[in-house]
Amino acid sequence: LSPADANGWTDNGDGTATLAVPGPLVPGDSLRVSIVLRVQSDAQAGVFFNAAEINFARDSAGVDRTDRDLDSTPDTLAANDPFVDDLITGNGSADEDDHDRAPVEVEIIDLALRKTTDFQGVVDALGQDVVFEIEIFNQGSVTLQNIELLDFLPPGFVLSPADANGWTDNGDGTASLLLPDPLQPGLSQTTGIVLRLDSFALLGPLDNVVEIQAFEDLSGTDRTADDRDSQADTDPDNDPLQDDEVNDDGTNDEDDHDIAGVFVDGFDLALIKQLDTPEPYFPGDTLRFRFTVINQGTRDAFAVQVVDSLPPELQPLTPDWTASAGKIFAPTFNLPVGDSAELTLEVRIDPSFMDTLLVNSAEIAAADDDTDPGNDPPFDIDSQPDSTLANDVFGGDDLTDSSNGDEDDHDRETLEVTQIFDLALYKKPATGQSQPV
Repeated sequence: LSPADANGWTDNGDGTATLAVPGPLVPGDSLRVSIVLRVQSDAQAGVFFNAAEINFARDSAGVDRTDRDLDSTPDTLAANDPFVDDLITGNGSADEDDHDRAPVEVEIIDLALRKTTDFQGVVDALGQDVVFEIEIFNQGSVTLQNIELLDFLPPGFVLSPADANGWTDNGDGTASLLLPDPLQPGLSQTTGIVLRLDSFALLGPLDNVVEIQAFEDLSGTDRTADDRDSQADTDPDNDPLQDDEVNDDGTNDEDDHDIAGVFVDGFDLALIKQLDTPEPYFPGDTLRFRFTVINQGTRDAFAVQVVDSLPPELQPLTPDWTASAGKIFAPTFNLPVGDSAELTLEVRIDPSFMDTLLVNSAEIAAADDDTDPGNDPPFDIDSQPDSTLANDVFGGDDLTDSSNGDEDDHDRETLEVTQIFDLALYKKPATGQSQPV
C-alpha cells in the first residue's frame, strides 16, 4: 500500500488491505473506490494481478447479508473464485462477480558495468599506454540502446591516440562514448578505453572511473532516471562503491559505475629553504637557514645530498657541512617515501659587507633510489639534481611542485642587510691662518 494512498485503506500487514465503504448503495446504483499501490524496489519483472473482493456487507438495518449474495460467496480467499475479467453478470458459475482483478506489468530498468585492466606492474614513463576493459550488463527486463558512458581520466592521463573504441575527449578531464546497439535483458556488451600517461601530475595508486550517463528504450524514450539501483550523473565521487560489484541494490554500490586502478611510479624530491633568524640583519650577525627535503615520490631515497651556494659574504659556522669549489655540502642522508628531513646551517655575515642584498640558493645535488652506486641515478619527475645552482628555473619561493616551471629540488632566500653609517665632522682654521682675520 503506497504512502501516497489517500482513500482510507488499512494495510493488514499480511499482504492485504481493507477498506470500509459506508454506503448506502441503493439498488441499481454503483460507486467507485481507488487504491494506490507502490512497486517495491526488489520486485521482479513480469505481469502481476491485483485482486479485490467483497468480504462483508450489511443492509440498511445493520443486518449482516454477506452470505445472501445470489451469485457470489464473499470471503478473504483470493484464489477460490471462478473468474472472468470485468464480468458482473451471470449466476456465479463462470465468474463470482463480487471479486475482480487487474493486471499490471512491472518493468525493471537496471544497467550495471564492471571496469577492469589486465595491466601489470607500474606506469613509470611518459607516453605509456594502459588498456581498460568495460563490460555493461542489462540486468533488467527491457531492451535498452544508445547507452552513453562517461570516463573520468586520472590526473596526468589523457585519451590515447592509440584508442580505437570511439571515445571523444571532452577537454575537461573526461571522455565520452555512445554505444548505439540494443542491449537485450540478460546480456552484456564489452568495450574498452586506452589511456596514456601525459604528465606526472600525481604519483601512487590512481583510479580510473567510468559511469553510465544515459540510455533509451527501443521507442527512443529516455529511461535513465528509471534505473532501479543507480543514479546517473557527472560526479565520480558521490556514489557508494564496491569494486567490480554489479548486483548490489545501491546501498553499498551504485553498479552503474566502477573503477580500475593503476600505480604511477616516480622519483620526486623537493627542497624548501627558509631563514629562521628574524629580521633585521646587520654585518657581523649570525643567521640560521633551515632546509626541508621532502620525498614526494613512490621510491625511497638514498644518499641524498644538499648543496648551498653560500656567497663569500656569508661565512659558514656549522662544522658538519663541507666546503668545496665555492659551495658547501651537507652530510648525506636517506629519506623514505612520504617522509621529510630538516637540515640547518648557521652562517655569519661578513662584518665588512657594505651592500644591502644577499641571495643564497640551495639545491639537491644528488640522490639515488637504491644503495648501488654503480648504476644510474633515478630520473626526478620535475627536477634535475646537480650542484650547478644557476641552471634551475625558479618559479617561486618554497614551491614543492612544478608551478611556473619551477624545479622544486632547489630554493633560495634573499637577505636585506641593514647598514648603519656614523659620520662626524670637525672644522677648524687652516694651519698658519693668522688670527684675527
